[in-house]
Amino acid sequence: LLFSKFYADRKFQFLGVFMALGVFFWIPMIGLENTNHHLSGTTSDQLYGGIVSEAESPLTGKHWLKSTRSGWLAWSIMAAPGYALPPKDFANGLRDLGKQFPEFCAWMDSHSINDHVFLAGLVGIIFSCLLFFQIRTVFSFLNNHFKILLLSFLTIPFIGLALLAFRFQWNYLLYHSHTFEFWILFLIPLLFAISRFDNFKIQTNLLFGLCLAFPITKSFELFINAVVMHEGPSIAKTEHFLGLAGSRFSNSIEVIEEDSDNPADVLLFLPSGNMSDLILRTKMRTFATHFAADNFPKMERFSTTKPLSVYCAYDSRLSQNPAFVEALDSRFPQSSSRELIFNKEISVLKIRLSPQELRQQPS
Repeated sequence: LLFSKFYADRKFQFLGVFMALGVFFWIPMIGLENTNHHLSGTTSDQLYGGIVSEAESPLTGKHWLKSTRSGWLAWSIMAAPGYALPPKDFANGLRDLGKQFPEFCAWMDSHSINDHVFLAGLVGIIFSCLLFFQIRTVFSFLNNHFKILLLSFLTIPFIGLALLAFRFQWNYLLYHSHTFEFWILFLIPLLFAISRFDNFKIQTNLLFGLCLAFPITKSFELFINAVVMHEGPSIAKTEHFLGLAGSRFSNSIEVIEEDSDNPADVLLFLPSGNMSDLILRTKMRTFATHFAADNFPKMERFSTTKPLSVYCAYDSRLSQNPAFVEALDSRFPQSSSRELIFNKEISVLKIRLSPQELRQQPS
């Protein structure tokens, strides 16, 4: 589009500048790739190619790998534009609802179907159909440049993500963080239809309500709840010093850092879900694991040659998990005392370890 704006005698100059800038675009990536290969002996392609996506089933659900093959990849491509729209909460909600029915889960498992791809993808396909219908309605009223732009965003990113999904066995098409930014462009045909036509069809009303009215209402609700239920700043001093926003672990981090009096103490993050950036939020020595309910009981025992305390910060609901509770006891055979020093949404168990203590426990 930009190239067409230049006169014939300027197009070659523009093309030369564009190619020169393209070289500078590739230099950092090639340099980083070569540095990585030199230091690790492995290329990025080999590293990502060796990922086994089924190992992350607590995050993505079972049979995630199969969703990047054959018909399920085509299903994901059709669902991706609709899933990129704001009301993806409906898709995720249907997925979570489906997980509540054991018979349905057993049926999906027996047919090697990923719950997120099937249920969230189903809603995504419905939204994609509504979106394509709306684009078809207003397509003739758009200028050629915007037609090219719109079709490019509807095809090129998703084809690229499909190729990556097939190559690296990870369904990027239905992973929200990779496509969410496209929704603003996709809503332009909808806004165009509303501003141009006096009488528009029910599909336009439905898409408008879901893509604009619902997110606005939800944001207003969250704002009201934040104001009414505000209990003061929920951010640890270290997080504030590092320029980080607060998290649900902020209060527990503050309590732990105030309680700790030994620089050798360790903060062990045990979230029920993704550990995200938790290890960056404290000045203490840290360990962390994803999906602690399943992974923490599989960890090796902790031992030390010097007296110290381990602060286990975990989601309080994990205390209802017998395997997790047993692991809190068995993973620390050198414990001399235990104390629950914080117990809200996040619980903090302080375990003092002493080299002189060594309890015989089953692994």
